[in-house]
Amino acid sequence: MPNKLNENTDSLFKNPFDDYNANVLDPELIMQYWFTPFSTGALKDFDEKRFFTQKMPIILQGSRGSGKTTILKYFSFPVQCERALQNHITIRQQLLKDEGVGFYFRCDDSFLKEFESVFSIAVESKWTSCFEHYLELFFVKSLIELIFKLGKDYSDNFPDEILKTSNLCELRADCNFTDMHSFSEYIDAEIRYINTFKNESLFTQAKFEPKHVWSIYDISSKLIHAIAQTAPELSKLNYLLLIDEFENLPQELQKQFNTMIKFCRPDISMRIGRRSENIVTKETINDVEYLREQHDYHLIVLDQEQDMQSLRSYLLGIAKKRLEAMDSSLFPTSIIDILGDKEDLDAECQKNANAKNLHLRYVLNSNPRIKADDGLLDQIISIISYPQNRIAETLNALWVSRCEQDENPLDVAKFTVNAMQAFFNKGEHQLLEKYKNDYSNKYRYAITILICTAYKKDKLYYGFNTLCHLSEGNARTFINLCKAIISDALFYEKKRFLSIMKISPESQSRAIRSYSRSEFNSVCSIIQNGNSIREFLLCLGNVFSEFHRDKLVRYPETNQFIYNPDDLSPEDRKTLEIAISWSLIKKKKDTQRLSAGISKEGDIYTINKIFTPIFNISYRTRGGVNVHFSAEEIGEMLKGQFQKSKLSTSTKRKRISPTKNIKNIPPADQLSFFDWGEGK
Repeated sequence: MPNKLNENTDSLFKNPFDDYNANVLDPELIMQYWFTPFSTGALKDFDEKRFFTQKMPIILQGSRGSGKTTILKYFSFPVQCERALQNHITIRQQLLKDEGVGFYFRCDDSFLKEFESVFSIAVESKWTSCFEHYLELFFVKSLIELIFKLGKDYSDNFPDEILKTSNLCELRADCNFTDMHSFSEYIDAEIRYINTFKNESLFTQAKFEPKHVWSIYDISSKLIHAIAQTAPELSKLNYLLLIDEFENLPQELQKQFNTMIKFCRPDISMRIGRRSENIVTKETINDVEYLREQHDYHLIVLDQEQDMQSLRSYLLGIAKKRLEAMDSSLFPTSIIDILGDKEDLDAECQKNANAKNLHLRYVLNSNPRIKADDGLLDQIISIISYPQNRIAETLNALWVSRCEQDENPLDVAKFTVNAMQAFFNKGEHQLLEKYKNDYSNKYRYAITILICTAYKKDKLYYGFNTLCHLSEGNARTFINLCKAIISDALFYEKKRFLSIMKISPESQSRAIRSYSRSEFNSVCSIIQNGNSIREFLLCLGNVFSEFHRDKLVRYPETNQFIYNPDDLSPEDRKTLEIAISWSLIKKKKDTQRLSAGISKEGDIYTINKIFTPIFNISYRTRGGVNVHFSAEEIGEMLKGQFQKSKLSTSTKRKRISPTKNIKNIPPADQLSFFDWGEGK
């Protein structure tokens, strides 16, 4: 099988994660890659039917790649047509099944800036009316497409019946069109006129003189009413305006849309997609009316934290859709088969240490008494060494390094080894539960990073579980990571990958680090105050890195921090708000106890987990001690001038020896040892 697979794919293999931007995906690919996010995470209280039928407008808010565009496009009419095709039913049947129909409009930033620039000169303060006119023409054009499609299900003269029933001539006498085709040509001509004027006005002296400037819903509402009258079974359809990248709208247009949201029609609702990066207003065109959440609209924040089980299921589904799209049935359909599931920390530590014990010396030398006596150091190492399990022997060293002045290090070493033996052989010991917790939970990941530090190696980041943590539920980040990993494997270990369809931890980690750095550099280069934010993140990551390199592992896996925004200067506060809005740093959804030893509650922040590989730090959230930064320190970090060791200032007391409160520890020569058995 390996040879056959290699022959079939060596030159034909296409990375299944190449297409990731929903803006450029056609309806067929939207359907092919669709794995429903509903009933999980922020959408756990929704299903697709409710998203179609709810009358109250819905705002989807999320950072880049959180899935807003994919969701909005999935509910658009072109994708509904594709869904009908795949379901082997008519468009009419699909609409009746969905109970709604959607029309997608993207607020392209460059288009909007050019539109405002041209029409604010051409018609001055009335330029927003020109945009409303353009939006209505777009909506009407989309409705005409719907009507012609429905004509195939009803009758050839269905479109003309709709036009006749709509009584458009009531709006204007010159709207007395003879058939839907001529009306469609009028709408197309008006859209072309706007686009041509926008593109050529800078080079001509022409005035903007459309046949008529329509307000939103002038024509569209009449067409919708006519559809309901002509085809009564469609009278309960919910018509959705799917507005994407709302944050790109100038504030004047946001006010207009907010007015449409607040005074939503019974048969036309809105679904808005907006990033959290840009500030949006809640004002309407009425100075005394403002949008109110849950009263005027339903807000869904896509970036909120998910439980790991739901997140794994969602991302597995996304990957499966991509892998199933491959031509050959020989490819795995589970990304776990390719990447593996979880990191093998034992194997990583074993490989880094090889046959050496440098990591033990690295930890034990943190104790001045042991460091000063080479003979004592060698004796302790001979007692605590367990080459079969590098994490366990390093934990032994950590316990011994914390022994206090009145304790005999050799007694503590043998007592610790007995605790280890009791754990692996399911025996009894006074500190069995503590050893079990320290080994299995508290220090396992931290010790892995410590061993990497001792041998000057980078921590490896690999496996599906790691990608779940690093992406934090962001679909685009997850897809990009998978794409980068497979691309790396095709370049560095192509023969192995195509032969066994598995990717080594080294290749995965290399790709993840590369993507992490690329994302860090690209985002910091395009956002406002990007240089200051870059310096801040570098300082922040280096502070966390210092905690992870601590030989005593006093604060394992520290990667959260706290500060008081009210203490910052307006400029510094704005800069950090930008970093938060772009999800470069993240604020916990709920207030929590600020740190271990502090009873006060407040906001806790963390670096975006996709950046953790840059600094060789943990992507897990453990809680405990969170690093506090003063306003002065924040200012220094934003300027790249922060030099202080936060580890030393956070360490108000040394770690208590695990054996400190154990009475009558037997002398070293009186300790008995269990058989090692075959425990890991």
